[in-house]
Amino acid sequence: MKVTVLVFGNLADIVRQPLLVIDDILDTDALIDYLQSEYPDLQNHRYVVSLNKKIIQQNTIIHDGDELALLPPFSGG
Repeated sequence: MKVTVLVFGNLADIVRQPLLVIDDILDTDALIDYLQSEYPDLQNHRYVVSLNKKIIQQNTIIHDGDELALLPPFSGG
């Protein structure tokens, strides 16, 4: 199973690329654990996770082909 993770803003600077393809991640908690182990500086930054263009607030199952995104804090007006 492969998922795409889009990385925005200063988070892309941390992972050194705007897009990741990750195998064998079952849910969003496992994704966050994996990313923070691979890129420890992520632990020092706030961000939210979106799944298929919807921000999620709790652990969610990931399916093959899903698109996730790491979004730093943002404001608009």
